[in-house]
Amino acid sequence: MTPEAVFLDFDGTLVESLDLKVAAFRTLYAPFGRQIEDKAAAYYRANTGISRFVRIRRCHRDLLGEDIAADELQRLSDRFGRLVEDKVVACDAVPGALAFLDRYRGVLPLFIASATPQAELERIVERRAMAACFTDIFGSPPDKTAILHDVIATHWFDPAAVVMIGDGRSDFDAAAANGVRFIGRVPPGETGVFPPGTTTVADLRGLEL
Repeated sequence: MTPEAVFLDFDGTLVESLDLKVAAFRTLYAPFGRQIEDKAAAYYRANTGISRFVRIRRCHRDLLGEDIAADELQRLSDRFGRLVEDKVVACDAVPGALAFLDRYRGVLPLFIASATPQAELERIVERRAMAACFTDIFGSPPDKTAILHDVIATHWFDPAAVVMIGDGRSDFDAAAANGVRFIGRVPPGETGVFPPGTTTVADLRGLEL
């Protein structure tokens, strides 16, 4: 079926930003000792595509045994954003990502669906000179399941003719919840987080929809 629209995750799908974001998350939890820092980093890496607010809240609950206050949650989220924004702007693109965007821009509606906060995401995409490639750009909130649902409904897309490309289980789950075709990105040497039988690619080089 010829696609009617394509949704793309941003971090780990279009830009190679996962390691730098894991390092920034380590920084948030370094004051609590190396064991907590390591567990927080592992949690971040295993749960890509989820809002940083959710990740910080869960790490405080599960690793520190406390419910984080709203003002502290915002402070840590803001600090994380300051640590990563310039680095995400400067990091490498995923191999083949720019060629993929050049090939399909103006041919298919392209949307970003990311867990990065909306204003921060818009700044990063603009600073990377990528904004013109996309019909629209969506960060959090809401979550990706809601983003896909709302855009599909607004544009009257046939879900079966929509494609979602992402590197996290949250991307897969959002696609599945909306009846959307999914392609997972699993970098060479890494273990995928997707169910058996999921279509995966190492990067976007040569990807045809």
